[in-house]
Amino acid sequence: MNTVIRYFTGTGNTERGCKIIAETLALAGQEVDMREFTDGRPEEIAALKPDLLILAFSVLGFSPAQAFYRWVSALPCGNGCPVVIAAVCGSLFVKGQVVPGFSGDATGILARKLKAKGFSVIGSAELSYPDNWTQVTNPANAEDTQILLAAGDAQAQALAQNIRVGKTSMLVRPISRIIASPVALLFRSIARRFFGLLYISDTTCTGCGLCAQSCPSSAIHLKRQLRRGTGAFIPKSRPEWNLECQGCNRCINICPSRSIQTSPARFILHAGLNIAALAAGIVYAGIPSHLLGITGFPGTALSIFSAAAFFILFSLFQLTFLEMLLRAAGRTETGMRVLSMGSWTKNFRRHTAPGYKAPRYDR
Repeated sequence: MNTVIRYFTGTGNTERGCKIIAETLALAGQEVDMREFTDGRPEEIAALKPDLLILAFSVLGFSPAQAFYRWVSALPCGNGCPVVIAAVCGSLFVKGQVVPGFSGDATGILARKLKAKGFSVIGSAELSYPDNWTQVTNPANAEDTQILLAAGDAQAQALAQNIRVGKTSMLVRPISRIIASPVALLFRSIARRFFGLLYISDTTCTGCGLCAQSCPSSAIHLKRQLRRGTGAFIPKSRPEWNLECQGCNRCINICPSRSIQTSPARFILHAGLNIAALAAGIVYAGIPSHLLGITGFPGTALSIFSAAAFFILFSLFQLTFLEMLLRAAGRTETGMRVLSMGSWTKNFRRHTAPGYKAPRYDR
């Protein structure tokens, strides 16, 4: 039996689970081709003619990562090829108990896309590994991490055994589809980009470039820093994040000098301005219809359109002019200190799965 495994991983949890599945199936006599989704084009899947395709991904905002979702969307016609989907969620260890992660409708989102492309989705499952959302929460300590890893490994082993004997089942969550799917769409389209703009490198950054080289979506670029008081550039460069950020938290967790932080100043500016723009849009929404003397349903529709247009235009301003100013400030030593001041992530632990080595992409 020819099994192909393709996966998206942020800090190695998904890769770890896939290795357990691959090793179990290989011991059962199956031929297994396991690779990260970036290692090859989606068109190659048809040429491999798998008897089974296993797709695994880190759950980000109740959703598959946008880069992985795009890759799946580009797959050629499945011609009935059976697929098993594994969603890897972040788990916690609270009061001596493992609290498993929750994927919402993430497997369903991918399953519907695959079915539309002619694949036969025969199973889906959740695997819970240590939470790695270091941008917001402190990862588990070393002792708790080992417990969480063991729990995730057991789930991966159980899924592999079910695949081996042909007893896979589907996660069916109609309520999650109603509640979590809009959140997933919002995260893939907007929220992940916002979270990417909250990153900053502090004064300990060495300019090694590992974050940029290892970013799975090319969302990080190195920019030269200004030497204080001279107006001249120094050789050391610092990372900047663009709107392609997936929210995978790979960069903040693999940084060798622990220099990548969440910027409180950026959070306050972006969040505060968004709230202010939304409030202003609602308050002044009815002005155009009032000035034009349009009442009834057409007036209400114009008011809603005016509020939405105002918010969108302000967001464009925020993501262009304001972001340009913030990036310019971050290239100076003083600006960098201000933007990273008070960051709650400086004392956070970092998480990568044991033995995980982030790939360095040749771009």
